[in-house]
Parts: sequence; C-alpha cells; structure tokens
Amino acid sequence: YQTGGDGLITALGWSGAWRAYFDHQGEGKSTILAGVENFDSILHPGETVRSPLNMVLYWQGEILHGQNLFRRLVLQQYSPRINGELVEAPVSGVVWGGIPSKEHLEIIGKIKTYEIPLDVYWFDAGWYGTGVVPSYSVFEGDWGPMAGDWRPNPNWHDGTLKPVSDAAHAAGMKFLVWVEPCRAIHGRPITLEHPEYFLTGNADGQIREGQTLLLDLGKPESLKWAVDVVSGLVREYNIDWYEEDFNIEPNPYLETAAEPDRWGMNEMRFIEGHFAFWDALRAAFPHLAILNCASGGRRIDLESISRGQPLWRSDYNCFPEATAESTQDHSYGIQHWLPIQGSATRGWTILDTYDARSALNPGMENWLVGKTEQEWLQIKANVIQAQRCKKYFFGDYYPLTHAQRDPAAWTAYHLYLPAEREGMILALRRAKSDVREMTLDLLTIDPAVQWKFEDYDSGESWVLDGKQIREAGFTIEIPNRRDSRLIFYSIEPANKP
Repeated sequence: YQTGGDGLITALGWSGAWRAYFDHQGEGKSTILAGVENFDSILHPGETVRSPLNMVLYWQGEILHGQNLFRRLVLQQYSPRINGELVEAPVSGVVWGGIPSKEHLEIIGKIKTYEIPLDVYWFDAGWYGTGVVPSYSVFEGDWGPMAGDWRPNPNWHDGTLKPVSDAAHAAGMKFLVWVEPCRAIHGRPITLEHPEYFLTGNADGQIREGQTLLLDLGKPESLKWAVDVVSGLVREYNIDWYEEDFNIEPNPYLETAAEPDRWGMNEMRFIEGHFAFWDALRAAFPHLAILNCASGGRRIDLESISRGQPLWRSDYNCFPEATAESTQDHSYGIQHWLPIQGSATRGWTILDTYDARSALNPGMENWLVGKTEQEWLQIKANVIQAQRCKKYFFGDYYPLTHAQRDPAAWTAYHLYLPAEREGMILALRRAKSDVREMTLDLLTIDPAVQWKFEDYDSGESWVLDGKQIREAGFTIEIPNRRDSRLIFYSIEPANKP
C-alpha cells in the first residue's frame, strides 16, 4: 500500500476464505480492513474463536526496499526451523510414486553412479491404495480413486516403502513422501469404518458411492486419525520430508454442514485443526520438515508458511505444455514475497539448461526421468548449478526487466547477500527475442569499490569499477535466442575490510 515515499505491506495468516478492503478518504487518511470472509456465529458458553494472524510492515524509500524488508521478515519470523536453524530448501529429484519400487531402486542407482548431489529423493503421489492399472505419471493409472487409503500399494511396492527409503538414505539423500490426508474417496476403508470423520458436501449429509469427501479436522477424532496415519508413515519409513497436498475446495463442504446461527464456525474449526495437525507432527518428530503444496500455491499465508515450505508453488508445472517462459513469470512475481519456494518446469521432461535456469529457485525440483547417459549428465549439471545458486535466494531480490508474458522479451534479475557482499545475476533471452544485449542497472553495486564477476558457463572472471557500473550500467550479451547467462559477483577481496 504505497502512499508516496513510504507505504505498508500487509499479510494474513489464514488458509481459509478471506477478504481485504481498502479505502482512501483523502487528507492522508486510509482504512484497511482484512480478515475472515465468512463468519457470523453465536458462541456457546466457554467457547472461543480466533482471528487470522495479521501483520503490517511499514517501509520507506523505494518499493523494492519494502519488498526486501518483507522477504527478510518472512525468513526471520515466518519460516520453519528445526533445532532453531532455518530449514534449508532442498534441491530435489522427483519420481512418480506409482512407479514400482524396483525401478525406484534403479533410479537411485543412477543417482549414485553419476554422483548427482541431490538433497532429497521425492517420492510423489500414486504409491498407495490397491490400484491395478500402472501409472508412470499423474496422467495415468487408477491411483486417483485410492485417496484415503494411505497404505503402500502391494502391486507396486510389496506393501512397504522401506527399501526405497533405505536406498535413498544410503545414497546420502533425505526421503520425501507425498500424502493427502484431508481428502478421501468414498469406498476406501476409513470412509466405510468411520464415515463420521468426513463431510460429504451433500445437503442431506448422506454419502454417495465414489464421491470425494473432506476430512473434518474440526472434530478431535478426525484430527487424531490424520495425526496417527501420517505419524505412522513417518515412523515406519523414516521420512524426513512430509509433503501435504490438498486437491479439494473445502468451503462448499464446510458451509453445507453449517448449523443455524453458526455460519463460518466449521471453517474456523477446520483451519484451527489443520494448524494443530501440522503442529502435532512437528512436536512428535522434531527432525521432520513439511512441504506445503495444496494443488500448488493455495496455502501461501503467514501461518502456513511458518510450518511448511511452499516448494510446489503451482500445479501448472505438472503439464507437458508448460512453458519455460511462464515459469519465469511465476518466479518474477513470487520472489517479491517469498524467499523460500520451489518449482520444476515442463512436466515430466528433462530440463535443458535454459529450462533449468527458468525454474531456478531455492527449492529446485528435477524430474528424474533420464534414459540415456546424456540425459543423466544433463540432470547432474542442472543439480550442480542449482546447488551453486541456492544460497542467493535467501538474499535480496531485484528484478531487472519488467516485460512479463511477452515471448519476445528478456527475463533478468539479480539476488544479493548484503552481509557477504556477493550475489548472482540471471538473464534469459526468450525464443522470440531479437534483442542481443541489454544494459542493466545493478542497484546493489557499491560505487566506491571494485567488483569481481564470474561467468558460470565459461569460467571467465573479470573486475570492474563500481562507479563505472553505476554510471554506465552493466551490459550482458546473449548471442542466441532461447539462451541465458548466469553470472556471480562479489566485492574484490582487496576491498574487504
């Protein structure tokens, strides 16, 4: 909210329905109202309700300064920690969970053979239930109707994930497993044994065969079931990262079940229950990190990101028609707000260097679908590159171009670590761009000192005077279309105090 040379950034901690209202009355007076969208309820004796977490950050100067203050605040106050240390976003290798365990073990063997420095082995959806139709991606098989049966499929995994978990750990990686505990398809064992745990969304409350149900986390017994199920998986399979998805619109279920004079109370209890669910897992397993998905990016609020990192920011990247340029645009926007987030690009394909740089982020995901030696070497190169870049995303963010959704544009930005006085510059020339070079303004350059630059691809390094850069700009040349430059920079050692 900009008022001239200063302004406010406001944020909510509420993963349900919310509303914000802005009114400028003039003469320096404005009103900002924000909170729960739908709540109109009586309270019973002894009953309490809560408001969303509300945060207001005041900034002065340039808008980008305000954005970077917010990024720093998110890192300091609204990001998960384990043993007091910030959870480091991992560079991951993603493999579809419906692929048989035998083939997972072969993939892990390739990771070891090619010495690919992955942080996490990401065991995605499709691993559970009793489906009999094979699936090698999200678009295949009969895994979808199995939601709610969180037991390893005996047809693909012999009823256990332990061999894959053990192999991943032996290869030096942490083990991540995808679960969606709040959604179930009627017909799964838990929906038959305890239908009272679920909301139907039907006015008569009756369950229809095969319909999608919402776990009612507002009920203590439903909450306990979810905690027990996921805790059992974490314990049995030594899971380091728990990925929670949420592919359902909850409010129609919650509103249909509303009691007279209690509008919004079901949503209130559901959201409270979900926060309590994550808190219970973190208390039971202090080592556990949570990946916050929700169909990609539907729970990016202060309360949620304080517990789980949104490392799958959009389901757009599941689809083969996804473009590198759209992923660049996603990054352009979200990096104003979130230093910790993640994405892959071009669903279920090997990322070439341009693709990989389009999807660079601190939680970079790589599809492990390599078939040839050349493809595995490309995956390795992408992972090594992501590991080199990762730390800079925890610094300040400065976009250098502003022509999103233009296929003939460039995307360019730089990231800077003020304490270390070093950063990285990424520039991508899109496939339809006729522009061979651009001169950019690097706001982080101190004009009083000299700076060392390193080209990642060529290994070439050079030194420039800070005053010259600030006066004339920093020129980057990309001779070919659909190509990129990755450059690291730091204060010259002789200039350091």
